[in-house]
Amino acid sequence: MTDPAADPQKDEQPGLRALLGQLADDTSAFAKAEIDLLKQEAGERASYIVPGLAMIGVGVAIALAVIVAAFVGIMLWLTPLIGAGWSALGVASGGLLLSAALFKLGAIKFRKIFKPREER
Repeated sequence: MTDPAADPQKDEQPGLRALLGQLADDTSAFAKAEIDLLKQEAGERASYIVPGLAMIGVGVAIALAVIVAAFVGIMLWLTPLIGAGWSALGVASGGLLLSAALFKLGAIKFRKIFKPREER
């Protein structure tokens, strides 16, 4: 019988502990590579998202300014007819009624999200 320590095939095959260590190292390297790839993709997407969000924000700000200007314009148009106080009160009341109606309709639509599909 031959000596197991002198067997050349025994030295070429790594043990279970070495294989598990290699598996852990490979898994760790793979996870790091995936995280680096995700970070790179997120950075690339952020380069598109940030300017887009900025443009949307500026668009919303301009739209709000136009709405304010429209209310001021309506008040100035009504002032010679009914006076400044009544003009301000009327435009503010109309704006609140419009806002309340839109809020109510939006809330009704939003509640439908939580209903089963058959009840929508």
